[in-house]
Amino acid sequence: MIMRTIGTAIFFLLNSILVALPTWAQERLAWRAAAGVVIASPDREELVPGTADIDTFCFDRDGQSLIVTRSGRIERLVPGKKAVVLAEGYRSARFPSVCAADGRIAVAVTHASSKEARGWKILVLTPDGEESVNLGPGYDPEFSEDGSILVYESFGEVTSIRIHDFQGRKAEAVSGPEGGYTPTLSPDGSRVVFSVAGRLVQRSLFDGALEDLTPAGRYDRFATFSRDGRRLVFYRQGDERYDLIELDLATGKERIRHLGRVEIPDFAFEEQELEEAHKVLAVAGTTAPLEISDHDSRMVRGLLRLAPRREVRFRSESAPSPVLARSLAHFERSLSLSGFPDLTEPVAVELARWSGNGERYFLRLDDLVEPDPKVIAALATTRGWGLSLGGLKRLDASSITALSVFRGACVSLAGLEQFDLTTAQAMIAGGCRIKFLEVPGPLIDPKTTAWLATRETLLRACPSP
Repeated sequence: MIMRTIGTAIFFLLNSILVALPTWAQERLAWRAAAGVVIASPDREELVPGTADIDTFCFDRDGQSLIVTRSGRIERLVPGKKAVVLAEGYRSARFPSVCAADGRIAVAVTHASSKEARGWKILVLTPDGEESVNLGPGYDPEFSEDGSILVYESFGEVTSIRIHDFQGRKAEAVSGPEGGYTPTLSPDGSRVVFSVAGRLVQRSLFDGALEDLTPAGRYDRFATFSRDGRRLVFYRQGDERYDLIELDLATGKERIRHLGRVEIPDFAFEEQELEEAHKVLAVAGTTAPLEISDHDSRMVRGLLRLAPRREVRFRSESAPSPVLARSLAHFERSLSLSGFPDLTEPVAVELARWSGNGERYFLRLDDLVEPDPKVIAALATTRGWGLSLGGLKRLDASSITALSVFRGACVSLAGLEQFDLTTAQAMIAGGCRIKFLEVPGPLIDPKTTAWLATRETLLRACPSP
């Protein structure tokens, strides 16, 4: 009894020393222990009856039921009800993953007839357990929320991490020469975390950047993201200890979430993300422009995967964050951002740096009134068809110089109050490739029009401001 009290005291002391993380709100985290699956909420931990002999599990879409594997079967456990067998007849089944958008289940299985040492393959099942897609060899799959991609372990000379894109029907490697194990996707589908040589690393699916999250020397694996994407919970083996660790991704600080040998943590889905996943599928299935607000930022990655060539209209009272701007810029056609009068240079840099290079890409920022010249300079590096800055009333010398390096075909300046031959000559200088320059009709004069014609640039009239 004394030792138990001391152990409890040490546990809380360690937690207070490491870091005090934000409140867990009402999130529910489950893990597999020796006695079965334990579900932890902020005020208690509960053992799920009938789970002592399971192999692996995950939460179902309702955040209450579990999808479990045992003895070659895949089952659904609904609280207070008898387990329902969804599929059976496999030699083994491991690591189910549920798609938040439509309830499909991905799982790794081996058949009794398989003679391969690693005969695992990945199946995608309907919510009722019928086989719908065989993705071939692989292990430990996990769906993105919208179901457009799947991350998994791929076999080869080394076990590596790959992403299967259901839209493009292709697989792409995301791990390096060292390979990787136990992958997990962030809720917005922008990052994948996996174990490499005992440490956890994070790969950005934006730009491929790789980041070490935990140091070497221990065995960190089976990571899972919190539903807000800000924390990781993972299993750590080292120094004769087996603990569940929580990592704050913003600060890099850790806390012990559970002492003792437990595995395969999983956070329950939340109602908001289920609604967002449904909305992604519904919106992506239409042909109208995608209307996005700052409240839809978590949806952007899903929409980008499912409808990358759609026109996008983003409206908010404040400019998007650099991270969201980077996502928005990946859409391949017209991108309109409105509702805010100013933009910071980092956001402008992201919009330009990741802009689509297709003929139809057009960036509209018509509500900017007096942006910093550095913002204009950054936007001038945008690739694609054109750039619209319809809110500008005047152009200072630095802005004119910045626009003179624009490599797109069209610049629209619908709000200008003054535009003359001197301004035109300053803009259409050097190797400028602008083919269409739009200004208010009353500002167009014959001299400027004639001179621009010699530069193969058409001065077009747009409505007066």
